[in-house]
Amino acid sequence: MAKTKQQLGKLSRNKGANNENKLAKVLDEWFYKHELKNWASVFPNLKDIPENKKRILRRTPLSGGWSKCGDLRMDPEYISRGIPAFPFFIEAKNEKKLDETQVFRGVGSLYSYLKQATEENNGKNPITAVIFTTERRPYYVVVSEKDFEVIEENSKLQYLIRDRENKVVQFYLKEFMETADLEFFRSLSGQS
Repeated sequence: MAKTKQQLGKLSRNKGANNENKLAKVLDEWFYKHELKNWASVFPNLKDIPENKKRILRRTPLSGGWSKCGDLRMDPEYISRGIPAFPFFIEAKNEKKLDETQVFRGVGSLYSYLKQATEENNGKNPITAVIFTTERRPYYVVVSEKDFEVIEENSKLQYLIRDRENKVVQFYLKEFMETADLEFFRSLSGQS
């Protein structure tokens, strides 16, 4: 039986929401690993929260449409607790039409996604990134050359693809998380 437009739209929203939740969990476990590991001492009045609810980074309601803070945001519960703000403005994508060769070929929707995210960020977060995956592939990150210079100086990351004409760089998210100077990126929020 063929699916209606309404059913297809719901499936697409669910796929996007699932991707954003998965990405939030991955980045949360990397960026906030100290807080998550030492939950009871960092949040003594929140020690009774179940393990599956211990998340600092979350999917933005309405897929980023709720506010101009990207697809992922800090849970408001933790903002005033001295926890470092997440320094990345993230646009998360999981689309069949995306592939890791778009930056190499200099074409595709990744450019418009990065432009849109940069405009929405408007300098609120130090680094703007589009993080995408497709068809169970690894996560790739696309940033401007300017943002990549900051990333490159504070990690042992090697870029995967650089498009000098359009001034964008693409790399693997996993490699970035494995080589990044986490304390530097935590310091970008102005708190440590």
